[in-house]
Amino acid sequence: MRNLKFKIGRLTIKITLFIISLIFLSLFVFSFVFLLSEQNKMSEEILEDGLIFAEFITRSIYDDYVREYTHIHSQEGFDGFKEGVEQKLDKNKDVTKVSLVGINGKVIFDSDEFKEGKKYNGSGRFIEDSVTLGLLKNEDVSYLKRQLNGEDIIEIVMPIEETSGGHLMSMRYIVSYNSLIERMAEVYQQILLIIVPIFIITFVLTITFSISLTKPIIMLRGLTEKVRKGNLSVKINLKTRDEIGELASSFNQMTKDLKESRKGLEEYSKDLEKEVKERTVELEKSKKELEARNEELERFNKMAVGRELKMVELKKRIKELENELKKKQK
Repeated sequence: MRNLKFKIGRLTIKITLFIISLIFLSLFVFSFVFLLSEQNKMSEEILEDGLIFAEFITRSIYDDYVREYTHIHSQEGFDGFKEGVEQKLDKNKDVTKVSLVGINGKVIFDSDEFKEGKKYNGSGRFIEDSVTLGLLKNEDVSYLKRQLNGEDIIEIVMPIEETSGGHLMSMRYIVSYNSLIERMAEVYQQILLIIVPIFIITFVLTITFSISLTKPIIMLRGLTEKVRKGNLSVKINLKTRDEIGELASSFNQMTKDLKESRKGLEEYSKDLEKEVKERTVELEKSKKELEARNEELERFNKMAVGRELKMVELKKRIKELENELKKKQK
């Protein structure tokens, strides 16, 4: 019975692992597709927010630059401009850098100056990247997803239209995906909060289902062992209307048929035994009769042989007497 339980236990484990593997695979595929969709959605949101931010903030930054950064050559003017730009950039944490650039690539203003705390003197600072130079020449707002210093970024170029038409300068924004990592971390956490309870509930339900599925098999296996040992009075009580219930009904019918067959065989065996006994008696009687006849025949043979011997001796004696008579006559 230990081996039986172990085998059935392994069957339960196999069923459980199979179902859990399917569910885990389904959850994994769902999570992967969902996370990929959310990541793409958030990436597009970052881009869209960056474009809206650039559209609404470009002219304001440019005006501040013209008013406070160019006309007022003082540290106070620079600090006021710095504070104003930083307040605007705080409205979109994904924008990590903003610069005012001419269409020839000359950098007029760069927010990196805020880190140094002083105004750039404006001599000899050019962008040499051909991709960025191509964006600077576009008359309409343009953007490009690319890598900058090993980091994935969005480069947005917003042209500053002149009153006479066209543009000589553009506001260039560098949008980072850093917030995407934080936002995706929140999504990962939400996914875990959903998946872990589902997985635990699924595991418990799967174990329960596996046990309920294999329990009738264990019963059938145990009863089959009893039937093998000769106990045909066993019966399994399962009232389910599925294949296992049909199997239980077939098992009960089988034991019933076997019981009837055994009863018939026992009756036939008794009749056969009785007939054998009767025939054995008849054979014994015939044997005795045959022995008696053999004894009688043997006695007859002995008598016949004795008589034959006597006849031979008599003939011999007669022959001797005839010879003696002949001798006397001579």
